[in-house]
Amino acid sequence: MSKKVHFVRHAQGEHNVAGEANRENYLKDDYLDSILSPLGLEQCAKLNSKLREKNHLHDADLIVVSPMRRTLQTATECFNHHVGKTPFVALEALREKAGKHPCDNRLSISEHRPVFPHVNFDEIEHEHDPLYPLFPDCREPDESMNNRARDFFEWMLKREEENIIVVTHSAYLQAMFLNVLSVEYEQDEKFVWFENCELRSFHIELPTLKAKPHLKIY
Repeated sequence: MSKKVHFVRHAQGEHNVAGEANRENYLKDDYLDSILSPLGLEQCAKLNSKLREKNHLHDADLIVVSPMRRTLQTATECFNHHVGKTPFVALEALREKAGKHPCDNRLSISEHRPVFPHVNFDEIEHEHDPLYPLFPDCREPDESMNNRARDFFEWMLKREEENIIVVTHSAYLQAMFLNVLSVEYEQDEKFVWFENCELRSFHIELPTLKAKPHLKIY
């Protein structure tokens, strides 16, 4: 089974701006489940415009998103033309590396539902963040993220949709691409960090998790 999967890192968040100024800002409660910055909203509008102009991803069957505010905002703003036409589903497995940084501690699902009524949160088991409290003094280990990435692909294997958009986070994407997927890059290519609001498309064979780049990288 092969699926076309389009990975998007969330647009710039307020925590990104603060963290670039001083990494100690990642420890501040001010950025609890951080929202997008003004530049982040501009990045979403730019990607939305580019996709509409080139008529890319108009035939996507499913949009899957991490249940954190910056990813929910990114999915909504980048793919607003899919609202009411394409299912939006939130999955805990896609959320960012947990622990220590309040920006990676998600709000309750009850707080998200009225703000993002087009997103289906029924796949989320826990009302409150179940991962963040497990790592109060450290960041979630890569193996835990690797397992969540495998859980996501197992979930996707059971879905009928074949053209899927995934909106998630940078550290999670790094763990997925370096430790879980087997990507057949062209000569001299290798994995590089996703920029904010960057989209990359792949053909992924399930359940072997072999992946090959597809379309253009935005």
